Amino acid sequence: MKKTISILCLYAIIFATQTAFAQQGRDTERRVSGENYEPIGFTQYLNLVGQNNLEFIAKKFNVKIADANLISQKVFPDPELTVSGFDNDDRRLHLGRGLGFDLNYNLELGGKRSSRIRLAKSETEMEAILLEGSFRELRADAAILFFECLKQKGLLEVKQESYNAMSRLYEYDSLRYKSGEINETDMRQTKLEAAAFLNEVYRQETEFKSSMAELCELAGQTPDTLLMPAESSSAPSLQAMYNLQKLQSTALENRTDLAVAMKQKEISINQLKLTKAERAIDLGLNIGYDINTVSTNEIAPVPAFNAVRAGISVPLRFSNLNHGAVKASQYSVQQSEIEYEAIELQIQKEVSQAFFNYEGVQKRLSQFNLTILDDAEKVYDAVLFKYRSGETNLLEVLVAQRTYNDIRESYVETLFDYASSMVEMNRKCGIWEMKF
Repeated sequence: MKKTISILCLYAIIFATQTAFAQQGRDTERRVSGENYEPIGFTQYLNLVGQNNLEFIAKKFNVKIADANLISQKVFPDPELTVSGFDNDDRRLHLGRGLGFDLNYNLELGGKRSSRIRLAKSETEMEAILLEGSFRELRADAAILFFECLKQKGLLEVKQESYNAMSRLYEYDSLRYKSGEINETDMRQTKLEAAAFLNEVYRQETEFKSSMAELCELAGQTPDTLLMPAESSSAPSLQAMYNLQKLQSTALENRTDLAVAMKQKEISINQLKLTKAERAIDLGLNIGYDINTVSTNEIAPVPAFNAVRAGISVPLRFSNLNHGAVKASQYSVQQSEIEYEAIELQIQKEVSQAFFNYEGVQKRLSQFNLTILDDAEKVYDAVLFKYRSGETNLLEVLVAQRTYNDIRESYVETLFDYASSMVEMNRKCGIWEMKF
């Protein structure tokens, strides 16, 4: 009687465990399918990032600030009005009182205003170039993050399928244990392996959710509803043909940092012109009008009269003997020229490195296209068939299972590396030819 009860309890435990594994598998499959998430396509996500990324929106104000600064540089110097009153000791000598008006204006010579406008215009154009460069960088970062999330999704699918396979194997071993074909230890070993695979699923699910949260943050969205790539993680590889020399020429034409270096050189030249213009003298123009009241002094009576005054003030610019500011501006121009040449060399190096990386990843990807995935699956199926036929042990199944998983995971990661290498190629060349 006790033996019968023990057997019934054991069957109940096995049934409950199988039910729990099956339910966990269904829950994980539902999470993988994206039932609780908002699917989003590649192009749609890039558009969302461009419209809603908060850092990029904040950088747009730099252009507006530069435009406002350009407008402020167009103003002319303000005139200055002075009103003064004077008393010719009228209380004691009765020589009368008066009121004076003076209008002063500083006339800038040497083209100072036009130089300031020219410099401010160059700085405004610089901000526009920097904004365009920021958008290109943001677009490339968003693309890589999208592919990263797609990779995490693919790895989760691999681990989920591995768990499902091991769970089915556990169910099969449970039946074999009931029929007495295997002992309890072998059955429990299969159960433990299934639990280990399930833990890997949970761990990968966390990585996948974290990457989706990063997608939301970059797109300016709250993580209340996670964005999930709608494309399949096993999508066909992106195909593109590149030529290194052509890529380098394209990069020298389109790279934002080279355009920034060119504009910086222009700004340095305009700053030098402004420095020289500021060394020119400014004329001070003055016009005044005095009103004098009548003098009541009996000894020297003076009638009331008005006086008009005009004058010019010329500063003595002894400070122009110091040429430090001009020399500093000249050195800045020379520095910008050398920096431009250095950036040209850096661009050629970066394009070459991106091209070599792309070629290397492409070769790695071609290995998977030579039936390596099919071969790994066939080996795993063969070992699994032998195990079910009683020709081999569980250890060989686990070795074949993990080898098959490693190859599939390596394929998913290589797909990500390939897509990322194409994004970097576009980034380094200042182009965008990503179609996915």
